[in-house]
Amino acid sequence: MEILIGLSIIALGSFGQSSSYVPINRIKNWNWENFWLVQGIFAWLIFPYLGAIAAVTTGGFFTNAVYCLWQNFKNGTFKEYIQPQLRVIVSNLEFSALAGLLWYSQFFGLEIGKSFLIESPTLLVFSWSILMSLNVIFSNVWGVVLHEWNGASKKSVAVLISGLLILILSIIFPSIF
Repeated sequence: MEILIGLSIIALGSFGQSSSYVPINRIKNWNWENFWLVQGIFAWLIFPYLGAIAAVTTGGFFTNAVYCLWQNFKNGTFKEYIQPQLRVIVSNLEFSALAGLLWYSQFFGLEIGKSFLIESPTLLVFSWSILMSLNVIFSNVWGVVLHEWNGASKKSVAVLISGLLILILSIIFPSIF
């Protein structure tokens, strides 16, 4: 039972991370790189300082910030940070903060979930892989729910389903033993 609880908590954190890009649909007058940079500020700088892994996430933020700023320069989208309507800026910041919080939730789910996996050294060792597999699964489920797979060929959808089934089996199989 402890293992099931641990996997469920990791799955909850993974679901939060996988949901972190859903708020982008509510962002107005910003390209993705603007949202991603502001979301990164919340995910890698603000929320971690409320927790204990700030040193690790600061490096992730730096990489994300450099890439997004390069995209801002390349695409000429710096101007999108300054909107004529304060309401739009506030809304974009709120949804970016929500996305950052959802992304950061994966670490809480992983660390709390690992405490329930002590009985299974195999699952404990593979907990990061389990989290990443669940991130892929939930992210693709969100893609289906948000109709991002509409218009994809049947072969592409078959590959998606096959890949997701392999990931699900790879999570279930070690917990059997």
